[in-house]
Amino acid sequence: MRSIICTMLAILFYHQSCFADVPVSLYVSTGGSDTDNPCTNRDTPCRTVKNALDTVVHDGAVIHIVRGTYDEESLWVRPGTQIIFAGGWDSTFSRQTCDPAGTTIVAGHYPGFDDAFLEIFNNNNGENSTMDLRCLTLEPAAVGGFNKVISIITNGGATGHLSMDHVEVTGFAGNPVVGLYSQINAQITATINDTAFVGNDSNEKVIDVFSQEGSTLTLDMEDVRITGNFSIPPYYGVFYARSIESGSITATATNSIIASNTSGIELTSSGDSHNSLTLTNCTIVDNPRFEIRITASNTSESTASMTNAILRDEISSWTDIYLNQLNNSTLSLNANYCILGAHQSSGNVTYNSSNERQDDPMLDGTWHLQKGSPAIDTGLCGTWFDDLQGHRFYIRVAPSYDIDGDSRPGFGEFLGCDIGADEYKFFSWPMFVPAMIGKH
Repeated sequence: MRSIICTMLAILFYHQSCFADVPVSLYVSTGGSDTDNPCTNRDTPCRTVKNALDTVVHDGAVIHIVRGTYDEESLWVRPGTQIIFAGGWDSTFSRQTCDPAGTTIVAGHYPGFDDAFLEIFNNNNGENSTMDLRCLTLEPAAVGGFNKVISIITNGGATGHLSMDHVEVTGFAGNPVVGLYSQINAQITATINDTAFVGNDSNEKVIDVFSQEGSTLTLDMEDVRITGNFSIPPYYGVFYARSIESGSITATATNSIIASNTSGIELTSSGDSHNSLTLTNCTIVDNPRFEIRITASNTSESTASMTNAILRDEISSWTDIYLNQLNNSTLSLNANYCILGAHQSSGNVTYNSSNERQDDPMLDGTWHLQKGSPAIDTGLCGTWFDDLQGHRFYIRVAPSYDIDGDSRPGFGEFLGCDIGADEYKFFSWPMFVPAMIGKH
């Protein structure tokens, strides 16, 4: 019976696992009212997301938001709270269209508060908070602003989780757009899917992740676009992962585009920390400062693995890949079936590359492959393995679909998948195809 109940809740709340208590449904609409309103009745919704959030007193709330624009103050998630912000609903809350442009949350300035717009701060052992954003656009108000847009900080054994699915974050000026900080034996996990960070003046970083003192941080990104973000001066990567002391960061990016920003990815480790980065079918191009920069110092370890990736700048004369090993640290980069630009290494760097190319990948203005590109059909789809009993297994390497949802060659193909986030098609599909959720 318990498994049946959990299955039903998963369907109702978009495959969210069962909470300790039955999740509370809260409702927000542009035509609602915040006056003496607990937001729990879909027929009398609240007017603001903040009012709905302020009514949450225990775990497991889903805030359903009708399509429209909402001017909001800071949205602080109480420690120990699991919250879902779900946009795209119609006025009767019976049908959801998951197009980020349909539901816009405008981050206005809150007097006397300039840190983060959406924030979790867990400071005690056992505190576990989850913030889940779906089918939303986040943009700033004309005046005012925040130092960060989304922030999760964990300390003292606490845990936090961020999920973003079909979200667009655009137009902010802050440092960073998303900040994840795991400190002192704490833990953060984050998943970002089908999400775009576009046109933010990030004061150096768009996604900033940090781990220290026995903490762990895990970030998985798929079908993510980080494009047209700028910072002055461009010291750090727009995606910046840094571990110190005994912290640990594990990051993956699949089918993602990081392009035309001031800089690309930066991975830094020091003390006795550890960083690991895996890139699969990513396109990281035209970031003038660098496409990727990896630094390891003291006794730390930084490792990066890239398969079917494009890292190359056709605009700038700067080096594309920087590898900097210091002291007694370990730094390694493994690249397989990649199109890479100029390299520069210092120290004792382990660099392994197979089937590497230096050709112009021939991308168009939206970083899609053009006809005749050397990336077409030259990547690795998967590999066959034989076990000790002589059985053959096929292990998929390239994702089955590209960033636009176009299918890549199927089971059994060893060669033939395209290099980069895009699988070449004569006709491209837009990134966000509205997903219909609810009754049809």
